[in-house]
Amino acid sequence: MRKFGLATYLTLAAFAAAPLVAATLTDESRAMLQAKKLNPSVLDGLDAELAVPQAWVDGARKEGALRIRMSAGDRQMANVVKVFRARYPFVDAEYTQARGRELLIVPLLAFKQGTFVSDMIGDFNGTQEQFAEAGALTSMRDLPGWKNVPDAYKRSDGFAVGWKIAHYCTAYNTERVKPADLPKTWDELLTNARWGNRTVAVTSRPHLWLSEIWGVNGDQWLASFQDRLFGTWRPQLRKESGSALTKMLALNEFDLALPIPEFAAYLEVRRGAPVGYHCPEPVPTQTGPLSVLKGAPNPNAGRLFINWLISKEGQIAVNTYIGTIPVHKDLQRAEFYPFPETMMGRKMAPQTDAVLARQSAIMADWNKRWIGAGGEAQQGQ
Repeated sequence: MRKFGLATYLTLAAFAAAPLVAATLTDESRAMLQAKKLNPSVLDGLDAELAVPQAWVDGARKEGALRIRMSAGDRQMANVVKVFRARYPFVDAEYTQARGRELLIVPLLAFKQGTFVSDMIGDFNGTQEQFAEAGALTSMRDLPGWKNVPDAYKRSDGFAVGWKIAHYCTAYNTERVKPADLPKTWDELLTNARWGNRTVAVTSRPHLWLSEIWGVNGDQWLASFQDRLFGTWRPQLRKESGSALTKMLALNEFDLALPIPEFAAYLEVRRGAPVGYHCPEPVPTQTGPLSVLKGAPNPNAGRLFINWLISKEGQIAVNTYIGTIPVHKDLQRAEFYPFPETMMGRKMAPQTDAVLARQSAIMADWNKRWIGAGGEAQQGQ
């Protein structure tokens, strides 16, 4: 029988007691966990989540490249891609941040012309149905991580899977707004005199919040709400993105803005800006759909990336570096929510199939009202 010294014995005992997942951690993954002060056991089961068919790995290795087009910021996403590449170093991933037409329309037009500006696309909520109708998407059901995403954040036909939970609520200036004045419901926003006199900025993104609320409150509510919003209430009609509005909010341009994604507000809070976040009920809730474009040059690399992004490692990476809420069912915990007190435990307004089917009509009606009230026409919402 071979003899071991005390130091060797202690080392082996420590290794045996450590979580099995520790053997799969990369340096970038460890740094991510340290930044969040998370125990490595949070990644238990990661090996199974990343157990894709060998043909995908071989195909991605042969392809060697991947073009990603999503809405997350370049700098934040660069850190996420770094964690991905530590796991799959043979994939040279190129990320493009896109908004508006460049995200929602250009990839679809390119597909219809037989060309590709990216291999995969994310966050194409505003034109999701158009992509599906054009046959531009591929099924995501065979991803090992598909089962870890709740049904509310996947297309029922399997052609897209979400990578984040996104709430589009209100952000406010904490130096100018009292918490007691914050509306409990969306109707209170229009009936409380505190929010008159153009103290609220609204951007033309009805597909991010209004259509979801319609899914809960119905047609009569939607018509009445828009009549009041564009008729008697008349907020500031802004052309900027939600992220830009949040920065302007911190500069005292207005008191409250909507619709704002929680991660945009969180980024401002982290840098010390006087910004708070509040969700009236029902809380508009959706995800950022992901899919590989049908016929794209690098489909295997695209599947590797999407499966990794919805794994525990990918989900914690986006939460760490972007601030978005994980969609993974095992990570629905307060420490992964930037503002849990205004989101968790409240009535939700999800982006259901019915909402997606009605979204174009709601946007068309909104746009007429928006322009009629003096708002600037916008392309590729």
